[in-house]
Amino acid sequence: TAKELLASDRTTVHVAEPSRIMDILLRLCYPVPQPEIEDLHDISVALVAAEKYEMQRASQVLRAAMASRRDSTADDPVVLYAIACRFGVRDLAVAAARRTLRTEIMRSSVPELDAIGVSGGCLYRLLEYQRRCKAAIRSIFDGTLGWIESDMLAQLQDCCSMVNFHSLSRMPCWYDEYMSRIGEE
Repeated sequence: TAKELLASDRTTVHVAEPSRIMDILLRLCYPVPQPEIEDLHDISVALVAAEKYEMQRASQVLRAAMASRRDSTADDPVVLYAIACRFGVRDLAVAAARRTLRTEIMRSSVPELDAIGVSGGCLYRLLEYQRRCKAAIRSIFDGTLGWIESDMLAQLQDCCSMVNFHSLSRMPCWYDEYMSRIGEE
């Protein structure tokens, strides 16, 4: 009978990915409406699978979905940075790294970062980036001029009308007004 024929043609394929991820991948392969992927982790896991199965169109769509999260405040910027590093999306990693300046990296979930498969080197670079940025900010508010490149500082000092301004230990004429405006913002 037809029912027996259909039953005998069924083949079960076992895959390591969860059904929700396979659903995403299959929807990206067949002419059905594309899935709306809300979860950043699902994008990451689906992208790993798409690359594993050499699904080029699915990879492109998933990379675009990941890139669209660039300005999303709903995502943890450390996780977004880790995922961007994992897939070599440099511009997204840079944007996410900037967003991490308002977060404490060490409070991010380590198991979550391990699951993404990001290297320790990527996370070290993020920590180092934060350290350098915080040092630059501290030097601004400590009143030192180490955050300004020396050639730029010389040009700024030349613009000042202050007499006897030759020492780097004194602030240039524009510094106090500049800092007060930054404080207002």
